[in-house]
This record gives sequence, C-alpha cells and structure tokens, in this order.
Amino acid sequence: MRNPLYKRLLLLVIVIAPIFWLVFTKDGQRRSDAVLLWLLGKDELRINPKALSPALTRNALKKLYADIHWRCQPRRSAFGDSLCAAPIGLYNDIPANYATLFFRGDRLAAVKITYLAHYHEQILKQLHRQLGPPQSDETVYRWPSGGGLVIAKRQLNDGDEPALLWIPAMLPETENPARRP
Repeated sequence: MRNPLYKRLLLLVIVIAPIFWLVFTKDGQRRSDAVLLWLLGKDELRINPKALSPALTRNALKKLYADIHWRCQPRRSAFGDSLCAAPIGLYNDIPANYATLFFRGDRLAAVKITYLAHYHEQILKQLHRQLGPPQSDETVYRWPSGGGLVIAKRQLNDGDEPALLWIPAMLPETENPARRP
C-alpha cells in the first residue's frame, strides 16, 4: 500500500498543474481564450498567407468562409474600392478581433487582421513558423508570401493598432489606375 501523503500530493499535482498551465503560461492563456471564444460562438478565420493572391475573387472567398458573417460595402481606400469585414474570435488559433478583406473590382487587394495586443509576440512567432525569417527594418517585419507580402509591426507602442496586413506583390496592370494611359 502506498503512503497516503504520496497519494494526496499526486492528486494535488494532477489537479493544480493544468490550472497553473492554463492561468500562468502564455500558451495556456491563449488556449483558454480560444476555448472561451469558441463557447461564445465566435467565428474562426483560418488563412494560409501563402495561398492569398489577387487572383482570389470576392465570391470565392465568401464561399470558402461561408460560416463567417461578412458585411460588404463599397468603400474607396488605398487598398481598393470595396471591402468585406467581420468580427472574428480566432485567427489561426490565436484570439483576434476583426478581419477585413479589401477588393479592387472583384479581386482581393489586401487583408487586414486585427488581434488582441497581448498576442502580438505569438502572432509574430506563428508567421515566422509559417513563412520563415522576415525581412525587417526598424519598425516592421515583412514576409514574402505567395502572391504578396505580410506586414506586421516589430513592436507595438501605446496607441498602435495590433494588426497584420497582407498586400499583393503587384496589382494586375488592368487593375492598377497608375498604369492607365
């Protein structure tokens, strides 16, 4: 028969260790938040940045992400002439706030993902794993990805919006107003 103190200590460790991991580690907090957001019915957006391309159309993306409630409207910006936006709970398993898809005509022109600031380092690590080492300067990281470039700030300062951006490497000539005669 085992010592009763040993059994009690083992039971205590079995109960306390997972709670400690969920509450006091970054990975545990992220997973706790992800499960909570899932329980609250928040949508998850899974995007492989390497698969993004200006060849993607609005209808193809809305069909691919049919479970997300997109609100689309014409709105001229530096990224295009319309956009579709949706509140989300997760972006590739990391808690996030919002996804915005920008279109020039019917083609994808940019993607912006807004996430929670305290997950900035985890977003950067995930991008590093997915896309390799970034190019960088003093303020931003840039990852070449398929048909474009993923951009994220190196470090968030007070007042900075925690977001990452995908832009195409080049806009098609027929879509680029600067190249029109």
